[in-house]
Amino acid sequence: MQGINLRERKMDISSTFENIIIVDDDAEIGSMIAETLQLSGKNAESVSSAKECIALCTGKSNTLLIVDLLMPDTDGIELIDLLADSNIMCSIIFMSGGSSQNLSTAKTLANVRGFDVRGCIQKPFSATELFTLM
Repeated sequence: MQGINLRERKMDISSTFENIIIVDDDAEIGSMIAETLQLSGKNAESVSSAKECIALCTGKSNTLLIVDLLMPDTDGIELIDLLADSNIMCSIIFMSGGSSQNLSTAKTLANVRGFDVRGCIQKPFSATELFTLM
């Protein structure tokens, strides 16, 4: 399975995010990332749509989103606009199995919209790579 290297699943993550939401249309990948973060003591959950993401983020502070860029209904770039239009500010890590150009574009747009972009990560990736961005 592509995604996270399971041998690295339990690690100390010293980030201060109260909420971590993984947004990926591939439920298996999203669940695996959330479980890895939960094993490291984090409050993490995964959703498969922008609509679910907006609902979970509303009213929460100190949130980190781990967002897949390539999703069928609303992609990661459209999600940035929806979050900004809803006055939801959060930190973001972008992930994609597509081109690195897409990651760069998303990072630039999110920065312009005032988001704290922690970084971008190309799928497949290891837990260590993800934790480094956090």
